[in-house]
Amino acid sequence: MSINKIAIIDYVGLKAGIDIYNMNLLDGLHACNYSTYVFSNFDSKQSNTKVHNIFRNTNVSKVKAIANNFFGYIKAYRICKREKVEWTIMHLFRGGFFDLVIMLIAQWMGLKIILIVHDVESLDAKALSFTRRIILKRLNQWMVVHNQFSYTALKSVLPDKYMQRVHVIKHGNFVDLPNSALNRQTAIEHFKLNPDKKYVLFFGQIKKVKGLDLLLEAVPNCKSDFEIIIAGKLRMDNYERYQEIIDQHQYGNRVHAMIRHISDYERELLFKVAELIVIPYRLIFQSGVLIMAMSFNTPVLASDLDPNKEIIEHGRNGMLFKSGDSMDLAKQLDSFLSGELNERDIKAEAMRTMTEEFGWHKIAKQYHSILLKS
Repeated sequence: MSINKIAIIDYVGLKAGIDIYNMNLLDGLHACNYSTYVFSNFDSKQSNTKVHNIFRNTNVSKVKAIANNFFGYIKAYRICKREKVEWTIMHLFRGGFFDLVIMLIAQWMGLKIILIVHDVESLDAKALSFTRRIILKRLNQWMVVHNQFSYTALKSVLPDKYMQRVHVIKHGNFVDLPNSALNRQTAIEHFKLNPDKKYVLFFGQIKKVKGLDLLLEAVPNCKSDFEIIIAGKLRMDNYERYQEIIDQHQYGNRVHAMIRHISDYERELLFKVAELIVIPYRLIFQSGVLIMAMSFNTPVLASDLDPNKEIIEHGRNGMLFKSGDSMDLAKQLDSFLSGELNERDIKAEAMRTMTEEFGWHKIAKQYHSILLKS
């Protein structure tokens, strides 16, 4: 078997936009002379990667999705063995019993795993579950986190001998994703918006830790004239508490709520109609929305959490506000929307950051370096 063949096995795929991530990483690895494979829930013919759409987990019941995912992994492993693919890349979000079982089977079948640890959310001493601990310690050859903040969080719960397997490799950009045929006017017409208004966007899953309430509480304290678009599905949250804030301050006519799944097409239109994307998270380890917004050349205003500060320098390639502080959020909104900051320069620096520091070919070379150590 050769390390010149590598596969990503991922049952999430289309359901969270990980399909774009997978294909970009594999294209980068292909440029490093790897034969690349992906096993997921989507099709693609726009790549040199061999795509296997084997996870039938969309628009089915939860029980059926779990069963399909399990047998999808078994099928992927068998194909990898047949094709003599030794190395696999897998994403870790939760680290529960299902992940434990499928990774145990992978190891039993002789496959080697590079584990991309996305959410270090539960990696405090009390919350580190038994299954997650086994996965992190025993069921991988290498681990990848996307920033220094995640590395430090992991280091606080894993002994040094396991941290020797951890590498910090950035989350890649999405600069090739925008469709030049779509623009602000297309978005105005599609969503039936007022072309004379400025729109501030909150995009992504809506849950308490994402801080939508901070944005809504900031609005009454802003002097600028703008409207808000809220776009995304609820997750373990209730929209009524956000509606109460809107009703309390009586600005419902300024809010456009799209509390549902947002298609890729609509996502692009939203990024192009927005003057600014606000990312008011209270906790995050890596924001894909932030990277995507910068890749679409849409200015970003984010909470000054360490992972965001590793990417954004306030006033240069984006803006930051004091985490949890709706008054400072209002101040920074006004600062940008009033023209106090140079929007053109911020956009140019954001794009430079994405292309020079978050390029997939550079990232793929870092994966290649890991494999050369094996």
